[in-house]
Amino acid sequence: MTGNDTGILGSGTKGFTATAVMKLVDAGLVNLQDPAPMHVDPSMKLSWNKTMEDLYGPRVYKVTV
Repeated sequence: MTGNDTGILGSGTKGFTATAVMKLVDAGLVNLQDPAPMHVDPSMKLSWNKTMEDLYGPRVYKVTV
């Protein structure tokens, strides 16, 4: 990308995110029934030293990919 490129922000990225997740599912790297923190927490820990549970409470373990 360059400074002259445009991109879709906000809700417009949901389609791109869904496509990326489904590619991971097809590759066998992610299961749709996996708890979301299983995949999100490692990055959050590195970036912010926080987990999904720290931010949203223990009910977050009911959230799946």
